Amino acid sequence: MKKLILLFIGIFLLVNIVYAINFTANFNNCPNGDNGSCQGFTPITGAWSTQNGTYIASLGTILVNTIVPGINCVDCNFTSKIKVTTPINVDPDAAGVVGRYTVLGDYYALILDFKNDNVILTRGLNPLAQVPFDLSTNVDYEVTLKTEGNIIKGYIDHVLILNTTDSNPILSGTGGLIGYSTGGLQTTRIFDDFSV
Repeated sequence: MKKLILLFIGIFLLVNIVYAINFTANFNNCPNGDNGSCQGFTPITGAWSTQNGTYIASLGTILVNTIVPGINCVDCNFTSKIKVTTPINVDPDAAGVVGRYTVLGDYYALILDFKNDNVILTRGLNPLAQVPFDLSTNVDYEVTLKTEGNIIKGYIDHVLILNTTDSNPILSGTGGLIGYSTGGLQTTRIFDDFSV
């Protein structure tokens, strides 16, 4: 009987650990101009706003980060649709998904570098791995950062693009979004359907 009770408790805990993180943000019902707080986001750097059912990192910002406080995720999928737009003859910049965020500069990110046609897995802004990838502006990409212990994976449209390990991994943290500029400050970064 004791073993049966312990087994039940173990299954209960496992189910709750596996399914405890279930956060989804769709910005369709956010009023234009909201900073994302209507979906639980907290901007850390830069200016963020909702517009026409999407979440936008503003023009002219060198580094923008926004997170969802209250999530402490270990092995999770951090996913968002990402689209980057720019005026004609302006180099586009970068946008991505953040996972295991603890403090500014200590997180993992899967970044689409539109200017250089690369997909990059980073710890903070330090690259862990990267691969050339033909990126186009005005195209929606579904970007997923997957954390499994010290293994960090990056998917674009459900296809594994990058897979690396971190010998001293960030153990847990929240999720969020990131954009940064490599020079062309007129890039608009559009995010939607974020989930953990």
